Amino acid sequence: MSSTLGVGNGEAVVVMDNEDRENEGDLIFAAEKATPELLAFTIRYSSGYICVGMHPDRLDELDLPLMVKENMDPLRTQYTVSVDASEGVSTGISAADRAKTIRILGDYSVKSPGSLRRPGHVLPLRARKNGVLERGGHTEAAIDLTRLAGLNPAGALCELVNDDGTMKRRNDCIAFVQEHGLKMVTIIEPAAATDAELTEFHSEEYIECLLHPEATDSDSGSDSDSDGDRLKRFGLLYDCPVFEGMEDHVRMAAGGTLTAAACLIEGSTQVAMHWEGGRHHGQRSRAAGFCYINDVVLGILKLQGRFGKVLYIDLDLHHGDGVQGAFQYSNKVMTLSIHHCDRGFYPNTGRAADEGKGRGIGHSINAALRGGASDATFKRVFGPVASAAVETFEPGAVVVQCGCDGLAGDPHKIFNLTAQALADAVQAVLAWKLPTLLLGGGGYSSANAARCWTRLTAVAAGEQDIAASEDIPEHAYLNDYAPAFDMATDATLAADDNTEESTAKVVSAVLAAIKGC
Repeated sequence: MSSTLGVGNGEAVVVMDNEDRENEGDLIFAAEKATPELLAFTIRYSSGYICVGMHPDRLDELDLPLMVKENMDPLRTQYTVSVDASEGVSTGISAADRAKTIRILGDYSVKSPGSLRRPGHVLPLRARKNGVLERGGHTEAAIDLTRLAGLNPAGALCELVNDDGTMKRRNDCIAFVQEHGLKMVTIIEPAAATDAELTEFHSEEYIECLLHPEATDSDSGSDSDSDGDRLKRFGLLYDCPVFEGMEDHVRMAAGGTLTAAACLIEGSTQVAMHWEGGRHHGQRSRAAGFCYINDVVLGILKLQGRFGKVLYIDLDLHHGDGVQGAFQYSNKVMTLSIHHCDRGFYPNTGRAADEGKGRGIGHSINAALRGGASDATFKRVFGPVASAAVETFEPGAVVVQCGCDGLAGDPHKIFNLTAQALADAVQAVLAWKLPTLLLGGGGYSSANAARCWTRLTAVAAGEQDIAASEDIPEHAYLNDYAPAFDMATDATLAADDNTEESTAKVVSAVLAAIKGC
């Protein structure tokens, strides 16, 4: 995604932080792309207090220490000493002068501390190395956006203000980006799920064991089970073993999905993404299939409170049995799963005959494909069944589980899809203009999962310019993408066992099931 919201092309983007943080919008652009015109525009509509978010290693290279020894800023923003370019500027305050200074900060070929004089009129900020994953601030957003755009991690930023001098809040920023043709993103810090939120679906007994697996039987008041029996009863062995940090994983996997759902409910966005979510095998009182928690069910339950009916679409190689089981008696949630189903293949569910129970009959929709499914096969099935589902069910919101273990490069080697198949599916869903929650899921090639979800992020952001040949930006995990360091997820020459006749039968059965809901 070379442009990353236009940043890679030298454009500015408006970044909002959480409403319970600063609740401000900053104009951010790449330091190495700074121009006098861009600075003049920024100064006109902002406080004029121009800062540059920078990676700590770059600041150390330029010998730019922190401004003060004791940081008393409420948000712990790490200001360094202010700077101007040593050469090619006059007073340092003009738009041209500040653009020159900012370009030096962003130009990693300039390594001499002497290239800058101190003090000056530009304020470098020391960002956390891991960006917004470590701190949800504009400083970190600046290095993340530039890094994602394949540029040096350094971005100029300044707070937007209204004509009367007050800070621009969300509605002001929305009007601003519409007026000037810019794009806007919001930094959302997920909140860890509480016990009460986890037990909206999961049993209290299971959550107690999940969060405190080390508790002895005497602690839990049980006389019947040994420690091993207790863990086995809740599925915390074999594919879902207890591990260090499990509580944090559970709370954040669920909390991220719930936070994303909350964004849709409050109307701050029409599309929310949580790629760490999508744990669709989790059962009410049992971990299963590497899924300790079923964040999908928790997210759907939350969305139901605002939107009523929810359509759930599962694109994973494996059937979303945990989600279907949770709502099999409901006529308020339709689950549509396109997956592989064969004897001995986990979870051995999701056959066409599984249409729900009671009031939920016709609301559990399953399209099972044979091995070798190609993009063309996937498209032949997804297009008509997804359209029929949304037209017939008329949901208020959509949740899409974007498992990518059906990609050709996945160790399962069952489907033969490229990331474009999932991107086209997500694009079709977004065209419905419904509140949409995109979640991750299966994917046993970390590199391909990253490639796929990056492409889906681009689709959700309205950018579809990722070429398969586009290089992966250099970063700490670049070697994981060997031997090809690009965005390609090419299909293999494997045969597609799905024929036009077989897929037509699948589609016909699915359409009949949907019609009967």
